[in-house]
Amino acid sequence: MGFLSKLFGNSAVTFGAGGNPYGTSVTVGQDGKMIEDVQAAVKHQAKRTVTVAEWVKKANQ
Repeated sequence: MGFLSKLFGNSAVTFGAGGNPYGTSVTVGQDGKMIEDVQAAVKHQAKRTVTVAEWVKKANQ
């Protein structure tokens, strides 16, 4: 889990949404709306994923 924490850059944003280094999860109510406020965590993890992908791409060139 330490590797994933480093890879995905766990932060207060991620921990605030449950601290899952594998990806944010959310419960959706019967009305189709998210119950938890995880938008900031999703944005953080998406940005971090793009950053890591850029590192991998540069390493393979």
